[in-house]
Amino acid sequence: MSPDSVLAIERPAPPAVIGSDLMLARAAVTALHDELQAYPKPGLVSPIDSGAHADMDFALMGRSADSLLKPFASLAAAGREGRAFEHKSVAQRAPVIGMQVLQSIAQRVLVLAIPLCAVSQQRFSLPS
Repeated sequence: MSPDSVLAIERPAPPAVIGSDLMLARAAVTALHDELQAYPKPGLVSPIDSGAHADMDFALMGRSADSLLKPFASLAAAGREGRAFEHKSVAQRAPVIGMQVLQSIAQRVLVLAIPLCAVSQQRFSLPS
């Protein structure tokens, strides 16, 4: 498969997000924050501690939840438009929404990741 043929793949148009989609997405993100606030939760992140997650804390978990607003709204719009997940166009669109989720989370946590990577590189760099 040539690079030109990869670029020629038609992508379905993204669903148009409307107010009710955003309301549903906000409700989902609010539910994530409500769960995050709950305590005690043995082994899970809470306002008190990170549980069994050495790589995550309360603030990071909150930013991750916030980063899901737009992808949740896109999924709500796709559902409202009646796009079944078995349908070819949604099967093609779902990975795109998934990538948007990952990019959104990465942008929110990148502020923390860059210093951590720099420290790790300094501590564990191999001799050249």
